[in-house]
Amino acid sequence: MTTTTTTTTINSNNNLDEDINQNHGAPLTYYNTIPKTRYVIVDEWRRNLENATVEISQQSPPSQSPSSSSSSTPSAAAEVHYLSRRYAIVAFTLTAIGSLLSIGSCVFIYRFRTHTIISVGQPPFLYLICFSAFLLSVSISLNAIDDSNEKKTQQSLNAGCISWLWLTTIGVVIAYMALFCKLFRVEKVTRRGRIRQKVLARHVIKPLIIVVLVAIAILIAWTITSPPYYKRETFTGMGGEVHSIGTCFYDDGGIYEILLTLVLVFCVSIAFWMSLKTRNVPEYLSDSRRVTQTLLGHLILVIIKVTFNVVLIIYTAYGTASAADLSALNAGVYISTVFYGFFAAMISIGFLVIPKIYYVRYEQVHGELPKGVHKIGGRVTVQIDGVRLGQLDLPSHVMRNTQRSIIPLGEENDNNNNNNNSPMGEDGNDDDGRQDNLRMKMGSIPESSDNSTSSNDNISNIDAVELKE
Repeated sequence: MTTTTTTTTINSNNNLDEDINQNHGAPLTYYNTIPKTRYVIVDEWRRNLENATVEISQQSPPSQSPSSSSSSTPSAAAEVHYLSRRYAIVAFTLTAIGSLLSIGSCVFIYRFRTHTIISVGQPPFLYLICFSAFLLSVSISLNAIDDSNEKKTQQSLNAGCISWLWLTTIGVVIAYMALFCKLFRVEKVTRRGRIRQKVLARHVIKPLIIVVLVAIAILIAWTITSPPYYKRETFTGMGGEVHSIGTCFYDDGGIYEILLTLVLVFCVSIAFWMSLKTRNVPEYLSDSRRVTQTLLGHLILVIIKVTFNVVLIIYTAYGTASAADLSALNAGVYISTVFYGFFAAMISIGFLVIPKIYYVRYEQVHGELPKGVHKIGGRVTVQIDGVRLGQLDLPSHVMRNTQRSIIPLGEENDNNNNNNNSPMGEDGNDDDGRQDNLRMKMGSIPESSDNSTSSNDNISNIDAVELKE
């Protein structure tokens, strides 16, 4: 049972309560006005001593949890601060925007999953990115919880803190691992020596599943042994005034907090590592440039958040000058936390999904892609006589007119290829008895790409590979 003690010195008297009220007045008067709280006066010395020291022990009711026994009751002189309604509105508004954008993006990807621009982005992993953004968006609303509403119990406040931890952790893990698996699939496709091998999403998603399960196991252990909890924390101002602010505490995680941090660092590290490893893969296959932009955006966001927290720690270490300063500090902490979650959710969608949606809609409205954006071939299987596709710079009308050389995906069968089990790129026979077949399943090829010739070795190995299931 957690016990909060206040020590005061009084003169010996048969009636200790009366002495305390006479000499100090406020303490017992204040404490006795708090319902459902019992106080025990403990005489640590003999009652016949002058200036005996007594201890007023505030004991929690048996029904309250140990972690919250002193959290809901501020000290006598504390000025209690609650979350402003306008800040709660901001949190719920950002949650609604992020959730609707995530769900809408997922629906759009499914609706146009066969479109060239969407299919080359690997829809299975775009779904995961949208799902992670949805989890992070929902977690924003949990920052609006506080004990200003008397109907909220300590258990419901604690549940909000626990839910925030789960949603944020799983959302971040899925986001980074989805980016890793997306690039890992491209890396396997372009790896030397991979001849006529399909690399589907299920072939590279195992790392994501394993890491998510590890994170869930750690969260379960943390929640069972030492769950996060809501409590009020007091700050002493420079003028001696005391302020009370309610917040979630995650500092009892111990080894679980360390393990979870290591898991998150691992996810970030391998995502950055894979983005560097695939940096030379053509953009039209890997989407590597936008993935790198997404990772850098998250990195910048983390740096800003850490910098703000360091400034906050330094500021609170020297105390707060006034109630206005503390209110501003509390607002800054809240806003930084809320907008960090929102931007963390929106960065992935903003770089990887929104541009694709814009290009598809622009093409539907104007009949062509925006200037500077090129789409050639679509998802096709290409056969070029005696020439490697990676060495070509083909406009779309050439590929459309080459009926013999272009076979749409999904229509390929044994009749299209007399030797379906033979490796791609292997010499075959045409009408003249000589044909060098190179067949590739791919997304789109820019009309003018500097990578087209610089990455020939990698491109030529994309044999019978679909980047979309």
